[in-house]
Amino acid sequence: MYKYSDFPWPESVTEMFPNHRQVVAYLEAYARHFGLLGCIRFGHQVVGMEYDGVSEEAMASWGEWSGNDFVVLCIGRFSGVTHIPTFAEGKGPEAFDGQVIHSIEYAKMGTAKAKEMIRSKRVTVVGYLKSALDIAAECAEVNGTAHPCTMVVRTKHWIMPDYFAWGVHISKLYLNRFSELLIHKPGEGFLLSLLATLLTPWECIHPKIPQLAVIGYSESIANLYTSELRAKWLAHFLDGGIRLPSVTAMQNDVLEWEKYMKRYSGQYFRRSGIAILHTWYNDQLCRDMGCKPRRKKGFFKELFEVYRPGDYVDLLPKKQ
Repeated sequence: MYKYSDFPWPESVTEMFPNHRQVVAYLEAYARHFGLLGCIRFGHQVVGMEYDGVSEEAMASWGEWSGNDFVVLCIGRFSGVTHIPTFAEGKGPEAFDGQVIHSIEYAKMGTAKAKEMIRSKRVTVVGYLKSALDIAAECAEVNGTAHPCTMVVRTKHWIMPDYFAWGVHISKLYLNRFSELLIHKPGEGFLLSLLATLLTPWECIHPKIPQLAVIGYSESIANLYTSELRAKWLAHFLDGGIRLPSVTAMQNDVLEWEKYMKRYSGQYFRRSGIAILHTWYNDQLCRDMGCKPRRKKGFFKELFEVYRPGDYVDLLPKKQ
């Protein structure tokens, strides 16, 4: 799933989960192949940005979204300043006799050095998201039961122990059209709403910020090729191939989705994400670009087969 639709991984990479060096090599190869390196200014940092145009009051009165010169933010979800917890005086890391490090410091050590640091030690991991689970799993691999790892968790989550749930591969539960019938969506109608209730076990442009788009912020099940489709959608929009709804219509759509997410996610509502609506989301991008959204051959394949990057090879927007 983690690849571009038009650039396969090299045959030399056979691992299910390539390491970070292999991922970097893949991205660099993609950039070289499509001549992108000459368009990138390395060693520079954007420290600020201001809109040079009409006043905020004037923008607030606009009925239509506007943009000529354009900025696209492609910074991703995890590229900001590291979140370092704050503590009351005398109750932080200094109150602990052992070593305290942040997960980003652990990652910077490299695999060999990190494993050596935790070997034969009693390790406590605070947190229960991706980095915490990765570190806890590595501790278990290195130390086994002789020095078990302890996790301190505020909110427990159900973690899949394998790729199968109840004998069914999880891709069949999340990455096909049938699975998306089980998710509540605005405008779904009574029948689909009932189906989702019974069976349930474009986030690129801000309507009030002109001349700005964001690629890669909202999480999906496979961020790389979702961002690729968004980039194609945005290029088509900038070429004049798409006309946006009014600002009011876009704002109402945002509020409607937020209402649905909060209603059906309950206490688990945290942030923007399209993971369980991945194929449905891609359908909307395809329709906007005038491309065929259903890309499988046959009714049952369309309903139950997993959608992958290869299904969107040669996706060419129709010119208006």
